[in-house]
Amino acid sequence: MKKTSKRSILVIVITLLIVTTGFLVYRYNQPMRIEPDPDWEATIASLDVTQETFFIQSGKARLEADLLVIRGGSQIKPAVVFVTGSSSNIYQAYAPEFIKTFVMDVFLPSDMADLLVNKRGMSQSGGNWMHNDLQGRADDVHAAQQWR
Repeated sequence: MKKTSKRSILVIVITLLIVTTGFLVYRYNQPMRIEPDPDWEATIASLDVTQETFFIQSGKARLEADLLVIRGGSQIKPAVVFVTGSSSNIYQAYAPEFIKTFVMDVFLPSDMADLLVNKRGMSQSGGNWMHNDLQGRADDVHAAQQWR
């Protein structure tokens, strides 16, 4: 009788370990859901721009992106690509006022488009930025630069 009880407990413990490990591996590979800064939409709405949200394919990863283009000016515009750094943040919540002050307020008035890209695993982008190396990051920025 004791053998059966010990064996049952062992089976339960092993099953729990397998399920827990599976869940942790699954969760580790999921995108991080970070909420945009509450002022993000208001900031975009306050600008005289068109906004296009779409995905860029980089290898096996789909990267979420926003293209901001100031109305008027040249028909064909150069663009600056912005991707967040090594932190676990999305561009919609990246250092409040940073993107507005150092990207939008600089390049949009110069008749340049702003292409904002969430790195792998952030918000709606696929993959996981923690599994991406420097070459992968460069490939992602290159894919953004090649878009269209």
